[in-house]
Amino acid sequence: EIYIDELSEIFDHTITLYEDHLPMVCKQDFTMGSNKIDFLKPNFELMRKYKPDTYVYKPLEEINTHYRIYRHYSKNDARAQGKCEKLDFNVYNSNEQRRAGITMIVEAENAGLGASMPALKLEDILKTAIMKVGISPVSTIAQASDHGGAVVIISTQEGYIVAHTWPEHNYVGLEIHLWSQFVKLETIRFSLLQAVGSTKGPWSTYRIVAGGMLGTDNWEEEQATIGPRPIESRNCEPIMDKSPDDTTLRIVMEESLSLIEKKDTTALVLCGDTTKGECESLQAFKNKNIRNLVAVWTCPTDENGESANSNDMVVKDGISNTFLCGRTDSIEWLENVVQNFGTIGFVAVDPDAAPEAIRKVSSLFRLKDSDGNIDTILAANTVIVVPILDESNKSRMMLVNESRRRREIDEYVAVHEITVGHIKTGMKIWFTATRHPAFLSHVADVASRIQDRTGIESAVTGNKLDIIDEVVPFDAYFGTMDDYETVPGLIQFSNQLPLGLQSIYQFDYKNEAPLSVSKLKSALDRTLGETNLSSSSPAISTKSGDGALIFLILKAGHAVVLWDGGTRVDTNLFTYDENIKHKDVFAEKFMEYVGGLEFVLRDEMPRGTGHVVNSMDEIGTRTPGC
Repeated sequence: EIYIDELSEIFDHTITLYEDHLPMVCKQDFTMGSNKIDFLKPNFELMRKYKPDTYVYKPLEEINTHYRIYRHYSKNDARAQGKCEKLDFNVYNSNEQRRAGITMIVEAENAGLGASMPALKLEDILKTAIMKVGISPVSTIAQASDHGGAVVIISTQEGYIVAHTWPEHNYVGLEIHLWSQFVKLETIRFSLLQAVGSTKGPWSTYRIVAGGMLGTDNWEEEQATIGPRPIESRNCEPIMDKSPDDTTLRIVMEESLSLIEKKDTTALVLCGDTTKGECESLQAFKNKNIRNLVAVWTCPTDENGESANSNDMVVKDGISNTFLCGRTDSIEWLENVVQNFGTIGFVAVDPDAAPEAIRKVSSLFRLKDSDGNIDTILAANTVIVVPILDESNKSRMMLVNESRRRREIDEYVAVHEITVGHIKTGMKIWFTATRHPAFLSHVADVASRIQDRTGIESAVTGNKLDIIDEVVPFDAYFGTMDDYETVPGLIQFSNQLPLGLQSIYQFDYKNEAPLSVSKLKSALDRTLGETNLSSSSPAISTKSGDGALIFLILKAGHAVVLWDGGTRVDTNLFTYDENIKHKDVFAEKFMEYVGGLEFVLRDEMPRGTGHVVNSMDEIGTRTPGC
């Protein structure tokens, strides 16, 4: 809940969800924000299609399980918050090259076609696949691996491609590293999967932000595709000039009648004093098939601030009028209404309603058991509608707040605000109800109909949190693993098959002496020589930009060094042996032999089948029951 205010400054729609009686954690809440999704208008199509198993959230069975977890909602006005100023789209200096690169890891399973190919054949189909999508190969190395598979590394103008195959597992491990043509990344992936015969999968993929290359031919064009770009995603449309008036209020009151669940209930309208002559809210309810419509009037006071004592009931034009004059008992007059017409299921407060009459209704919610029973006066699902036209009138918000006291231990009071007009200056109307399933959804529908009829922007803009008793009986429940579906997770966990370990290190060069291709190659040769990772002769590509790509195939893996032509250096090491410590035996030694390198980032991950994310050591020691 502490995040709702912060997120409300960023998003057009914010919401806090709350759920209790959860296994293990008992209670949980979280806050979300969106500029595109209105949380009051849920779409359950995906739930109907896929029918996921859920523990407490079952909106397809009972819609109220969706809305009852809404703890706080607000619609926020970007214009009023000053968030609609003209954006500066030149956030990046167009004359400054950016060292950007992306590595996509692709685990292609059921790739029987590509996994069983000889190295040279695999090289041909991969080169053909990338050329189909406009990627230009520069140089290639390919050779068989000790386990019967093949390894291919292809240097291109736009990056490089790596493939390792395991025939016995019908698996091809792919890497796609690009420093230009980023928009083709997905297209390249699909073309490669098609080439090795794994378009239907299962295959999995993820991306890593890595180093790039300075001095590429189209770097100015690529600049526009790198990094986040400023866009105006909030609602900054001009505000409608039309403002709420008396007609608007009447429409609001008319639409609020849709919230009454039983039309044979008694509706109570708090009007002004008898000198006002008319009551706008009352006019809205005429001829609306309300069985019992009761208007409550107050009497004007004399020069001493007093009025004659009276509590009369008069019927006129089919409307029962009761008059609160002088010192009337705060409950007795309501009991008289109930005695004559039945329990009250709807209360509307007119803009001209006297504070005294509003306070008398508010006092109903402070009744002690000895003073009377509120349930004999108000229906179980009573709806209260309170327009706030003048914030200085404290009695109206007092009624809204006091009405929240009526709650059972296991239920929440729904209290929601609609704003008609500008979110800061428009008409505010509060709606309160108890035991009213999906009340928030119904209030949102009321706001939509008000906007349709008036042409004035109308929306649910907020709600008040529930009042929780200081001591709420809570039957603590400590959940177990049996409360959750664990089998699918355990199956995936135990079906992982790591086939190697990969690490991508990113370094920044700090020495004054310039880097060179020969210096990096010498450091790589020396490092690999000390690790006993025998390798082929390295291939070097310097045709893609200011830097260089050094790549070679190991006896059991591969090694790649990417230099951007400036101060950034990446290493990419893949070994079939998971037990090799890449940091100790490779990264730190390479840093030492180059000199002046500092760690920037490190990504290390297992490679293999079964959506692998764990090493063999972890799988062997942490799989329950396997």
